[in-house]
Amino acid sequence: MKHSPATLALLACAACTSGSFQAAADGPGGGGLDGPQVDAAAQVADVTPPHDLARPTGDPALLAIAGDLHGAFLELECVGEEIEFQFCMARNRAIDLPLHFGGEAGTRYAVTLKVWGVLEGILYAGGKALAENFYQGGQSTTPMTAVYGLTVGDQTYWFNHFEIGAGDHYTYGVTYETPPITIPGASTLTLFVHSPDDIINTNHMQNEVMDPTPALQDRLDAIHGEKLQGQFLYVEVTSAKLAP
Repeated sequence: MKHSPATLALLACAACTSGSFQAAADGPGGGGLDGPQVDAAAQVADVTPPHDLARPTGDPALLAIAGDLHGAFLELECVGEEIEFQFCMARNRAIDLPLHFGGEAGTRYAVTLKVWGVLEGILYAGGKALAENFYQGGQSTTPMTAVYGLTVGDQTYWFNHFEIGAGDHYTYGVTYETPPITIPGASTLTLFVHSPDDIINTNHMQNEVMDPTPALQDRLDAIHGEKLQGQFLYVEVTSAKLAP
């Protein structure tokens, strides 16, 4: 289990005073994960980005196809004090960010993504590993750990697949490019993070990502200014071509 008796006692006390604590429940990240749904008790964040952060740039034709997927960002923020050195209570245990993908309706695109993040690790199974940390389909086999994914129609892609280190209650910095995935033009996608409970692993080891773009660096500066750092995922589109 992630939490010791002392931790649970502390959380129970916090719940008495703040009313913010929610009991752990079966859901994404647990053994019963079956897609990106979360239980009804999960909080869903207001994901409107601050207006003072830089917007990602690139070729106008590429940006027109990439739409909202280019520069999409999720953050699991900590609230309160750190718990047992490596945990915190999350401001929101579930964030679902709807994204409009551009291009032409009826056209399929082969899309390559660049991914940066500081994330918990999940061992996914029942699908296919497309890269070291990128997985298509299947489900989590790592309980009590947050899942990060992108839904494209009836397909789910996962961003925090780890063959080693999954569920060890640490966060890891990742920077990678995905192989091309197929996305229909003029479609609605969902970028999401779902934690099975209110407790997440902090970035207490101060992990960093490699070669952040200016738009991401602007967000990192804001994250580094936080009293306690949680987790984040950031995505940019590097290529979008007509799918074969």
